[in-house]
Amino acid sequence: MSLVAHILALRDQTLAELNAVFDYFYYSELAWGLAGREFATNPAHSYQNSATGTTVSGTQLVALAADYTGKQLLEATFQQFLSTFEVFIGDLLRLWLTAHPRAIGGKTVELKEALDAGDLATLVARLVDHEVAEVTYKSPRTVFQYLERRIGLPLPMPAEIDQLAEAKATRDVLVHNRGVADAGYLFKAGALTRFAPGQRVDIPKPYHRAVWVLVAKLVTDIANAAVAKVP
Repeated sequence: MSLVAHILALRDQTLAELNAVFDYFYYSELAWGLAGREFATNPAHSYQNSATGTTVSGTQLVALAADYTGKQLLEATFQQFLSTFEVFIGDLLRLWLTAHPRAIGGKTVELKEALDAGDLATLVARLVDHEVAEVTYKSPRTVFQYLERRIGLPLPMPAEIDQLAEAKATRDVLVHNRGVADAGYLFKAGALTRFAPGQRVDIPKPYHRAVWVLVAKLVTDIANAAVAKVP
């Protein structure tokens, strides 16, 4: 396939993945609601997880369902939105830099590394992988500036960059700090900080949906802009 076809396929695949994650959230919440009504009609009946040995009653399951859908399911799918976007950025960069390796810039390669690669295509692939690994997990603003510098893509709106930065800061707290905001959160979240240090972050449903919408828009805008830049 041509570079344009690859980028469009990546865009469509990523949007389908984002929709699938949102469907998982939506229908899981619906299923738990339906199940909760069934549990409520059999409050004395118990259920056991043979793996952990935990036993709960129907009444307890109703309470667990509220926690699972109101917190854990929201948090898990929210994190998936952001990881899907990061994979998209990495894959887009890999496609572009493989097709246009001169965009990487003035990289130097040791003779041993070049000889070990065996051929130019393998060497370029290794350099591209290294470049993508360096860029992908930097701050959103740094990533977008890289895309502007190397590919010529326009920067997203400042409000979109700020929104993504705060979302990624929230995700980092959930993954690395048991969900408790810290100084790192304040630094990364910037102007849209939602929590003070020591507060437990949360993912309200309107916020969850807004991040999904934002990520899908950024994927579409970035992919379409990249297609327009293909020589």
